[in-house]
Amino acid sequence: ENTNSTAYYHPKNNKVNIPIITVAGGFVEIAAAIQGPTGALDRVVSTEQGLDIQVSINSKDVRDIESELILPENFSFSPNVNPIQSGESSAQWQIVCPADTISSAVLKIISCGIDVNNDTVHICSDTARIFLKIVHKALAEVTAFISSPLEATDRIVSIEQEFVVQAYLINHGQANFEGNVVYQLILPDGYATQQPLMVNLTSAEVAEWNIKAPSTEKPVANIEVRIPAGAGPRDENTNMQAMFFDDKRSSVIPVTTYQKTVQLSKLPDRTVNTVVKGQPNVRLLSLSFFNPKQDVHTNNLILTGFEVEFKDRLGREIANPAEVISRVAVCDYSDSTLVYGAVSQFSSGSRVRIDFFQPDTIPPDQTSTVSFIIDIAQATKHSDVMLAIPADTSIFINEAQTMNRPVIEGVSTGADFELASDFLVIMGDNLSESFRNYPNPFGDPTKPTTTITYFLKQDTDVDIKIYTLIGELVWSRSFKSSQTQGRAGTHDGDVIWDAKNDEGNTVLNGVYLIYLKTGFGETTTTKALLVK
Repeated sequence: ENTNSTAYYHPKNNKVNIPIITVAGGFVEIAAAIQGPTGALDRVVSTEQGLDIQVSINSKDVRDIESELILPENFSFSPNVNPIQSGESSAQWQIVCPADTISSAVLKIISCGIDVNNDTVHICSDTARIFLKIVHKALAEVTAFISSPLEATDRIVSIEQEFVVQAYLINHGQANFEGNVVYQLILPDGYATQQPLMVNLTSAEVAEWNIKAPSTEKPVANIEVRIPAGAGPRDENTNMQAMFFDDKRSSVIPVTTYQKTVQLSKLPDRTVNTVVKGQPNVRLLSLSFFNPKQDVHTNNLILTGFEVEFKDRLGREIANPAEVISRVAVCDYSDSTLVYGAVSQFSSGSRVRIDFFQPDTIPPDQTSTVSFIIDIAQATKHSDVMLAIPADTSIFINEAQTMNRPVIEGVSTGADFELASDFLVIMGDNLSESFRNYPNPFGDPTKPTTTITYFLKQDTDVDIKIYTLIGELVWSRSFKSSQTQGRAGTHDGDVIWDAKNDEGNTVLNGVYLIYLKTGFGETTTTKALLVK
């Protein structure tokens, strides 16, 4: 500095040697993984699911390492979780998946630190990636219904009817159910089951109960199947209780109980009031049974027989039916060859039970009509007979499913029950015993005419004349053997006298003689009393 000349270097110290050692640079390696829950380890996760993410760090000659998790759109960190975490060997995050499904989402993690040999050098790892598929979370709905019998599936059941309730879970999500489910059955008053009200099943199984309806009619009541809190299925991805659709954990079945009915009516179809001894296949009484459609799937009705008794015209029971009939049968009203049941051997007692050979099934909204047919005993000493059904319980009819008796409508029931045929007049199987007239007396407004009855063993010409007691001819008719009135058999309704003479004038009150003569010379007489 003083001479302003080049400084003097000692010949032996004109340079300095500094030793330098070169070492390999630092590095950071990472591996990222889902730590939990276990259901998410396959990287298929549910919407809105929470995930635990961890990165494992392997480094050398790097300090102050920080790791950053970069989330796709709509993912979020759990509260108070920093996207950048410090840690020399690992870092963790809790995140929440979006509410919408994503077919492929990528989580990115990178870790960086400072080179221990050079504070100005930052060393970072390669980016680690976790690929996720987001599916709809498991979403449960309880469904309960009456599964059988068909007649009960419309939720309208008859009293004491047994029916089956089933319940199962519907999954409105994509994540599967796992674990067991507890179903709880809640029954309204009057309904009963012999099975446990709570059942523990797998989420794939169907719960089932056999239930019996009350013994009386009930208004609408709810049968409920519920999943108690904490007893539902788990989401396979979250391993937590699945959510329920609309937050409803139960299903309700509104059910109504009704009394089954059958409408019974008597058919006024009989035209013959007079028969002869030994006459077969006499229709005595016909009935109509209508099964009303009380709901969508009304039960069939099953008619299996009757109990009947026989009486005379005054209503007195005939103690031994064999004294008046040799057979009684129930047949189809339209086809008498279709016989449902018959009895020809009679035990002591006035009542006769007729059990059907096969039941008569009456579908809903349909009618079944039956007729009672009798064979008149050849040696009967009774002059008349009528058939009666003594009680409503003497009609053996039941519901197909419950075997309950329906309420009989259309006739009085209980102590006031009354169902009987008109009486049938039994004549001898010859002309003299069969020749008579009814009603007798006749002539008032309620019975203005009288019917003349007779029996012909063979076809013949017939002359019928009516005289006063002093022998004056009042009325006469002649019939050929080819006409209805001359045919062999019983004649009841073929000849009627209206209390007028042959000139069309009404005759006076009094007793009149009715005379009949056949083409074979047979004659017979009876009396008629006219009272106007």
